[in-house]
Amino acid sequence: MRKTDSEATANERRFSNEIFALIIEYFTDDIPTLKNIALVCRDFASLSQPFIFRAIDLSLNSFKVERFMNLLRQPQTTFLGKYVRRLDYGPEDAEAFISIITKLPSLVAFKIAGLRTEICRGVKDHLGEKLEELQLYWVSIHELEDFHLLQSMLASLGVLKFLSLNAIDFKHHSSQQVLILPSSLKVLSLRDLDQLTLDVIAQGMHISSNSRTLQTIFIDDGTCKQAGGGCDVFWKALGRHTRIVLDLGYPAISFAPAIAAGIKGVKSKELVISCIQHRTLAAFLAKLLPALPNFLHDFCIDFSPTQSAYASDSQNMTGWAELDTALQNRNELGLLKRVRFKCTRRDGSHYYRGSLSIPRGSSDRRVLSRIEHLLPRSRQNGFVEVDDVTIFFRPIL
Repeated sequence: MRKTDSEATANERRFSNEIFALIIEYFTDDIPTLKNIALVCRDFASLSQPFIFRAIDLSLNSFKVERFMNLLRQPQTTFLGKYVRRLDYGPEDAEAFISIITKLPSLVAFKIAGLRTEICRGVKDHLGEKLEELQLYWVSIHELEDFHLLQSMLASLGVLKFLSLNAIDFKHHSSQQVLILPSSLKVLSLRDLDQLTLDVIAQGMHISSNSRTLQTIFIDDGTCKQAGGGCDVFWKALGRHTRIVLDLGYPAISFAPAIAAGIKGVKSKELVISCIQHRTLAAFLAKLLPALPNFLHDFCIDFSPTQSAYASDSQNMTGWAELDTALQNRNELGLLKRVRFKCTRRDGSHYYRGSLSIPRGSSDRRVLSRIEHLLPRSRQNGFVEVDDVTIFFRPIL
């Protein structure tokens, strides 16, 4: 008797589903490899679909948008929409946006460059009760009407936990204009913002409950440099228990005074300095430490685990000696009880640039084993703590 196709598939399968599951788990962060394997194995293709289609990037590519829409229209492939949890989109395809998101029932994370009326209304009408993460970047608000549209969209997001505002520019602003963030928010990421934008956000936080519910704030060195002392209004709007993560990319030592002015008004009891390992980092930190608020007796320095080609200790012993002295001076003044050093892996899920982006190249956490050699006096006095156990960076504690 001739075997049916389903019987042949079951009998000819060489690997169990458990083996496929192990392969998929290993390549979870390597989607191109998953796709290539799926091309040569029908069983594997079926099992890997939830991972291959979990994150879809359609930004700045109208051809991809059309192909993806056709995939969702076809009866035999429309089911793939249920696997999509993250969507990156571009403003030039605003008209197709609603057609797409109505076929993505599991969508919880959305990233958009620029913002148009159709996008705002689509998010408000179709994603308001399920979107947990929103990333907005390269958005310029020129008219009051545009500001109200943005505010209306944010107000509709009842379960939003993470909001990233990158390069947001309020061209139209009045003294009565404030941006009210969703009350469900746990993590706020701010990047490449000027003082005016920070003021609009801070004023909204003053009159809302955000300061009591926010767990973590990300802020980059560029925003601190642009806003300078103007950041103080923003810091006053936050609670003492909100964790502040200062993201350092490759700041020049000459920028240290401006960035220091930006963080001087921090009120939080917990500060994490996230940084990339590079040649001038230690010298920069030595200039930054004196500006930390006096009440901040405990803070953390968290390195990205990929070492820069410029991070050789032998070329930078002077910078580490300066950092050792700065730490020692702060301790002697009674302003430092503990500084923790970590080197954690970033998954890129909440941040797309800076020291919190996914590092390129092989992982290198050896800096932790060298801290005792690089900071001998601070280590000897017992206020330096090296955490080599924590492997992954967590935006929410």
